[in-house]
Amino acid sequence: VALRLALIADQLTPLAADGAPVIGGGRALRLSPAWAHIIANAINRPLHVLEDDEITARGAALLARRALGQANLHDFPPHITHTIEPIPAIADVLRDARDRQTALYERVVRGS
Repeated sequence: VALRLALIADQLTPLAADGAPVIGGGRALRLSPAWAHIIANAINRPLHVLEDDEITARGAALLARRALGQANLHDFPPHITHTIEPIPAIADVLRDARDRQTALYERVVRGS
């Protein structure tokens, strides 16, 4: 899962503002330091962990209020509890694993 998240993060990077933070939320991520570290290492970027368990619901509510002209997204910043920094050596290992996974995917799914 973390390797696939890293692939998605790489694909989204050109669409994001320079230096845009990677923010993660939800109970599983907040309560599992190991999971948060795996993701930070897989994406090789700092991962800002939120205190909110229902971050998707919070985001949907904010977008709805914005669409109704009742809120500006910057008025409700997320509450970051801590930031996980990637460990370069582990990030390198996971990057190699992701490259192998991508090559295997290409062979199996695309037949190339």
